[in-house]
Amino acid sequence: MKGFRITVRGKQFDSDSNRIRTLELEDVAGEMGDSVSLVIDDDGVEIPPEGEKLIVELSDESGNFEDYGVYIVRQRECDGETLTVEADSFDVFSDLKTVRNISYDETSYYAVMQKVAARNSMKLYAYSEFKNYESDNFIFQGFQSDGAFVRRVCEQTGSYCVFVDGRLCILKKGSGRYVSGSEIETEYVSASSVRGKYSWKDGARERYGSVKAAWRDPETNVRDYVQSGDSKPEKYIPYVYRSRKDAERAVKYELNKARKSELMRISLKDINPYVRAETPVMLDGFKPEIDGKWICERVRHISEGKDLYSELEMSRYI
Repeated sequence: MKGFRITVRGKQFDSDSNRIRTLELEDVAGEMGDSVSLVIDDDGVEIPPEGEKLIVELSDESGNFEDYGVYIVRQRECDGETLTVEADSFDVFSDLKTVRNISYDETSYYAVMQKVAARNSMKLYAYSEFKNYESDNFIFQGFQSDGAFVRRVCEQTGSYCVFVDGRLCILKKGSGRYVSGSEIETEYVSASSVRGKYSWKDGARERYGSVKAAWRDPETNVRDYVQSGDSKPEKYIPYVYRSRKDAERAVKYELNKARKSELMRISLKDINPYVRAETPVMLDGFKPEIDGKWICERVRHISEGKDLYSELEMSRYI
């Protein structure tokens, strides 16, 4: 039977419990972590402290549970009738929020991320291509938190990061692959399994034909520019890079995001615990223009009483 199970301080709550009013679990590619929101009947239930861990699991129709990760409680709200708990897989109370001003001797982004992970007592997992990315000069973390710095590096390299359960994971966005490089198993969705209407749209998310960025040579202090694309309108990245290689990588990534793309939003009649951000989804039975392979960018698994369903936001490039 499909459902969920939450463990907090050794106590378990599941979808068969009448005490749980709503549960919303969200996984988004490109965000630093997943989030969970839980509303429980307040009949003397203990309020979990900030920083407490929630273990979340979802089950399929056979009752097999899929581990959905560990979440850190960041906010509680109680009104005498219900208790609302908000939690994130990204620990908002960690040193990742501490602002630093550091210049790294290493030119390898992977080596720098290893240092960031180590000083936050985390293990680094990165896809193989990321390990080859290097800067022409030293890498600078200028008055940024470690969390913001890692996100900036990922944006420059077409990657995204997830901080989860003592791990810093860097993945390639839109690849449909795990950190190891192996493909994520494809989930199949038919039109008959969709709850209500669906939404399909094609077209570029941002319409520009070229991207320009500045970089400054640290030895001569001379500013220069690089550009990708040769048509209008033009987008300018408001950041001065420390090497030509970094600037070139950034403009190519930004222009790639402007390619003509398709977006698809659907709500499933039932919950699918195996769909996460970056999961390939094969659609069938919609329209010829829609059927085929998509990559899930955002998924929300929702429980409202006994009603359990999943909402998917997917994309693909033409």
